[in-house]
Amino acid sequence: MKLEELFDRRHFVLLDGGMGTQLQQRGLAPGALPELAAFTMPETLTAIHRDYARAGADILLANTFGANEGKLADTGYTVAETVAASIACARAAAAETGALVALDIGPLGELLAPAGSLGFEEAVARFASVVRAGTAAGADLIVIETMTDLYELKEEEVAKLDRMGKKSAANLMASLERSKQNDLSRVIFALGIPEVGEKMAALLAQQFGTMEKLSWATLEELTAIDGFGEVVAQNIVSFFLEERNRRQIERLAQVGINMESKKVKAGDTFAGMTFVLTGTLPTLKRSEAKELIESLGGKVSSSVSKKTSYVVAGEEAGSKLDKANEL
Repeated sequence: MKLEELFDRRHFVLLDGGMGTQLQQRGLAPGALPELAAFTMPETLTAIHRDYARAGADILLANTFGANEGKLADTGYTVAETVAASIACARAAAAETGALVALDIGPLGELLAPAGSLGFEEAVARFASVVRAGTAAGADLIVIETMTDLYELKEEEVAKLDRMGKKSAANLMASLERSKQNDLSRVIFALGIPEVGEKMAALLAQQFGTMEKLSWATLEELTAIDGFGEVVAQNIVSFFLEERNRRQIERLAQVGINMESKKVKAGDTFAGMTFVLTGTLPTLKRSEAKELIESLGGKVSSSVSKKTSYVVAGEEAGSKLDKANEL
């Protein structure tokens, strides 16, 4: 199946992920380079891909996240060899279900000058070598996971790109600069931790206050938060144990991304209470009311149930108020 056909048939597609964690759980030695698994433990790598394919993954990400010249410099393997071997393992697993195989490109692991020592042209050359290797190895598509590299762009370099003038480059840079000031909850959500959506990300930001404190959270601390079970708590702990994730967060902090919560908890007046908002409120937008309730320790739910403490109803409240009256 081609990528275009996949999107024509489906409103969403499923990808695999967490390869580093999976390899560690299946015997990858501490400190070993995950990208070399295609040489050191190919059967295990293929088995992980196969498990994802059988579970319904439409796209398998080849184990090439950090397969670039800088990271492979002292390993004895070239980018082309590593990418080809990794794609071969994914392709072998994909044969059973017809899943597509993607070349997975992650950050280079070095900061661009002047924040670091890596030159712009050298960075482009390293990314290009990975893309060429993936194309030669027969990847069906490319998945790019290099969020921090966006923040290392220079306006004058962007302006030189095709269809990008000075004004477009300036607008892009201004947008990136504004995004650095997003609240910690937005950053946590953007990390893509399994099972952690916007609401849970907001709770984590409120509970721990900083990314540093969250990164060292224990299972006991996480499961103590209302609504957090053992599965999501383990996902969070595993995410921060993975070295590449910690490096990604460090790089985000280095380029100026806010790592602290801006929403100060005002108190515990509504602790243990669940609110449902319905209708048009007279003095606040729903989002503002939600933020106020949460700052006082309460929870906001989208539906009425026996666990609902209060329904805050404005004009044209509708069925939620009717259900609350029935209960």
